[in-house]
Amino acid sequence: MDRAADMPGTTGQSGEGLRDWVRQLFVVIDAKDAEGFAGYFHRDGRFVFPRFPVAEGKSVILEFVESFFSMIDRLQHTVLKISEADGLIYVHFDVKYWLKDQRTVTIQGLETIALRDGLVRDYVIYLDPQPLLELLSET
Repeated sequence: MDRAADMPGTTGQSGEGLRDWVRQLFVVIDAKDAEGFAGYFHRDGRFVFPRFPVAEGKSVILEFVESFFSMIDRLQHTVLKISEADGLIYVHFDVKYWLKDQRTVTIQGLETIALRDGLVRDYVIYLDPQPLLELLSET
């Protein structure tokens, strides 16, 4: 499902509308809804998560996110700040990961989102995944 009708770039949303769109995106992510997440992307979108290969194209993004979600029990984002400048959406957040054995780790991060035709063209996450990767390697 494409979510172009909900995108800030399509509807001209800004301010509270933009914040609502970002919060809804995080609801989809925190539900571990890989198909819903991929639905936000343009067909040739790009998703970058640190220390993993870049996922390019909606189907590759879906595969990556399904694989990532299978490694954890759940996750929860707390959005700290949302802003927009120079054609990018910036989101500062904390994310708490629960592993299958219920150990947790919280990491602070920043992401940038660029849109094309109302869909995500470029989604780049900036965080240090090492604490999560260390916990995963211990299981």
